[in-house]
Amino acid sequence: MPFQTSGSLRRSKRLTLPSQRSAYGSRSFNILPTELFDDVCAYLEPVDVLNLGCVNRRLASLTTSHSRIWRILYKNAGLPAIPTTAANIVSHKQVFSLTSRAGCSRCPTKTKQVNWRLLQRVCVKCTQLSEVQLWNKEFFEWVEEMKNFEAARVKERLNEIEEIKGQRHWDILRRFGAMNPPISEDILDECEGFERVCEPPVPITDRIFVNIKRLLAPQIRSVRVQETWTEWYIQLHTIAMEGIPKSWNGYMSMDVPSIDYSENVAGKDLNFIRWCRHEFLADLDTYQWSDAFPAFNVDKYLEEARRVLRAPYEKYVEAERDILNRMPHLKTILDDFKDNDCDLEDLQDIFWNVDEKCQAEKFEQLIQSEVLFSRLEELFHPNIFQTLPAVEIHLLGGTQWFYQNLDAFDYKFDSWNGDVMKASFLAWQDTIAIRITTVYRHITAKCSPKLFDTNLLDNQIAQLMGPYEWHYLSDLDPRAVLTVRGFLENITRLTNIHEGYPDYHGMRKKVAEIQSLLTEPAATFNEAKLFAESSLYFNRKCYFHTIGLGLIVEKFYVSKGLDFTTGFDLDDAGVIERREWQNKVDERLEAIAEALNKNYMLVIPPAFSARLKSVVNGSFCGQESDYVMAKALLMDVLPSNTLFGVDKCLKVHEDFLNGMANKMLENPRYQEIYFPVFESLWMADVRNR
Repeated sequence: MPFQTSGSLRRSKRLTLPSQRSAYGSRSFNILPTELFDDVCAYLEPVDVLNLGCVNRRLASLTTSHSRIWRILYKNAGLPAIPTTAANIVSHKQVFSLTSRAGCSRCPTKTKQVNWRLLQRVCVKCTQLSEVQLWNKEFFEWVEEMKNFEAARVKERLNEIEEIKGQRHWDILRRFGAMNPPISEDILDECEGFERVCEPPVPITDRIFVNIKRLLAPQIRSVRVQETWTEWYIQLHTIAMEGIPKSWNGYMSMDVPSIDYSENVAGKDLNFIRWCRHEFLADLDTYQWSDAFPAFNVDKYLEEARRVLRAPYEKYVEAERDILNRMPHLKTILDDFKDNDCDLEDLQDIFWNVDEKCQAEKFEQLIQSEVLFSRLEELFHPNIFQTLPAVEIHLLGGTQWFYQNLDAFDYKFDSWNGDVMKASFLAWQDTIAIRITTVYRHITAKCSPKLFDTNLLDNQIAQLMGPYEWHYLSDLDPRAVLTVRGFLENITRLTNIHEGYPDYHGMRKKVAEIQSLLTEPAATFNEAKLFAESSLYFNRKCYFHTIGLGLIVEKFYVSKGLDFTTGFDLDDAGVIERREWQNKVDERLEAIAEALNKNYMLVIPPAFSARLKSVVNGSFCGQESDYVMAKALLMDVLPSNTLFGVDKCLKVHEDFLNGMANKMLENPRYQEIYFPVFESLWMADVRNR
C-alpha cells in the first residue's frame, strides 16, 4: 500500500523536523557569551527568563540567583531595593519567582497571593504559618514597600484595563457610526450582546470588528426594525388623529406600540397596533441589518387608521351631545372629564372596549357616579364616604341621611344646592345628638347612685364639658353622666367597637339595633323602644363591670329584681342565697352529664361536666346558634324552674349535648384514649353485617 506508506513517511518527517530546528536553535543560543546573553535577557519579561532557565543546564547556569541579569531586570521593574542586611534572606530572582508564578507553597491550591514576611505564596487556609526566624528592621521596611508596590501595580493594571475597555468601546461606536447608514449608540445600547463585546480589554482590530458585526447583526436588525415600525406607527397615528383634541390621544408615545398590554391603551387600539406591526414588518422583511430602510408610505394605511382610531372619539362626541341636550346642567361635569387624566381613561375605556350598543348607557352611568362623588365631596372629606359598591357615609346616621335625601343627589335634576344640604346634614346630626342625650337623661334618672363613679378627676369632668351634647345635660350630676356615657360609648361609634369576648349576649348586634333606632326618620322614630333597648344594653354592661360572674349568677340577680335601677349589692343572706343558686345549677348540670354518659355509646371524658358548666355560663367561644341552645338549656336548669327533669332535658337538648360530646372526643388527646373502644365497636358492627 504505497499511499499509506508515503503518508506515514510524510507524517514522520513533520514530527522530526521541528525537533531538529529546536535542537539547532538551542545549540546556537547556548554558544552566546554570558554578557551578550544578559543583554538579550534584559529585553525579556522576568517570567520568560525564569522559564528559559528551565530549558537545560546551560541556561540554568546562566540564570542562577547570582546572575547579573536579575539585578538588571529588578532595576528595570522599579521594585523596592532589597536592603543589604536582607541579602542572605531574599534574592532578586526569588522576588520575581514569587510575583510571576502561581500556586500555594504549602498545598495544591492555585493562588498568586504572596506573604512577604514568609517569602512564600500562601492561600487563605495556609496563612496561619510560623514566621521566618531571620528578621530585622530593614527587612520589615522592605516587606511593607513590597506590599505597597504590589498594590500600586494591581491598581495601575486595573486602570490600564479600564482605559483599554473605554478605548475599545469608543472604537466600536466610531466604526459602527461610520457605516452607511450609521448605526447609532442608542441602537447598540439596545442590543443584548453589545456590553459583552465591549468587555474584553483588547484593542479593536479589523478582524475583531468583523466578528463583532457578525455577532451583533441579528440584534441590530431587530432593534432597527422595532424602532422603524414604531416611528411609522407614531407618524400614522399623528396624521390620522389630526383635529382630535390632544388630551384624547396624548397617551401615544414611542413606548406604547412596543408593548402587548397597557392600562392607558384600549383593546381595539392595541389590536390595530398589532395589525400595523404585522404589515410594517412584512414591508421590512427583505432588508438586511446594514441596509437603509425605505421611507414610510403613510397613504397606504391612512384610510384604515382614520376609520379605526377616530371612531371612538366621534362616538364620545355624539354621546356627550345627547347628554347635554337632555341635561344641560351637566356641562361642567363633562368639561372636567376632559381635564382629568383618570376620567379620560375611563371614557376611552368605554368607547374603545364596551359593546357599541351599551356605550351610551355606560357613559351615562359614569356621569351619574361622577356627579354623585362630586356632590358628596362638597359635603364630606373623601375619606369619610364611599360610593361603591353602595353609598356609605362613615358618620353616625350619615348613610341614613343620604338615602332620606336621595332625590337631591339625582344627577338628572338641576336642584343641587350644597349650602342647603350642609345645613340639612347639620340639622340631622343635631337631631341624633338630642336623641342620644335623651337616652343619657332617661338612664341617668333611673340609675342607682350606687353605680356612679365617685373617683372622678377634675380633668375628666372638664373633658365632659367639651362634647356637643353636654349643653343638653348640664343640669345633671357629672358623675352620673360620665358613668352612663362610659357604658354607652359604643352606641355612638361606627368603628373600634369593643365588647366582651365571647359575645354571648350578642352585644355587637345590640349596638347595631340601638344605632338603627337612633337614626330612624322622624316619622318612624320610636323613643320608647330606643329607651328599652338602651336600658337592657346598659344593664348588662353594668353587670359585667360590677359583678361579672357569668350568666348563671346574672339570672339570679334578674330573679331578685336587681338591676341598674336598684344596684347589685347583696347582704349576707343574699350572698348565701346566690351561692345556693349556683350550686343548684351545678348539681342539675352534673346530673345531666351523668345521664348522658349512661345513654352515650362511649364513655364521655370526665372534663365534659366542667365544659358543660362553662358553656351554660357563657364562657366559651362558638357560633350564635350554639349560644341560643346554651341559653335554652340554662333556662331549663335554673332553680326557678320547678318542672325540671333530667330525662326531659336530655330529650329536649339531645342534639346539643351529643354535639358537645362528639367535639370533645374529636380532640386528639381523647382519641388516643378511646381509640381501642372505637375499633372494637367498628369490628362488632362489621360482624353484625
